Amino acid sequence: MSNKNTGNGHRHTTATPDVSHIRNVEVTYEHSDIHIGGVLAFMAALTVAAIVISIGTWLLFDYFQAQAEKETKPGPMALSKQDYCRRHQDCKCAWVCRDAGKG
Repeated sequence: MSNKNTGNGHRHTTATPDVSHIRNVEVTYEHSDIHIGGVLAFMAALTVAAIVISIGTWLLFDYFQAQAEKETKPGPMALSKQDYCRRHQDCKCAWVCRDAGKG
């Protein structure tokens, strides 16, 4: 038996039929799906906005840093920690007197 089993006895060939004559006007692709100019304008505006926001944030943090570096002087009636501890030898807040030498 030199015959190979070929399924139902018919030879199967795959060929793509010619469908060039079929036209459906309602089912086509849009020739102008995207406008490159609009995309580029959006990207440019987004880049400019990111740069402006970054510069604004940088300036804001510089302002905050300058405010933090300003030393506020205590009022004339305020006592330093050392003076407070000297006046209150029997201080119940021991952490204030203990940390007075570190400040």
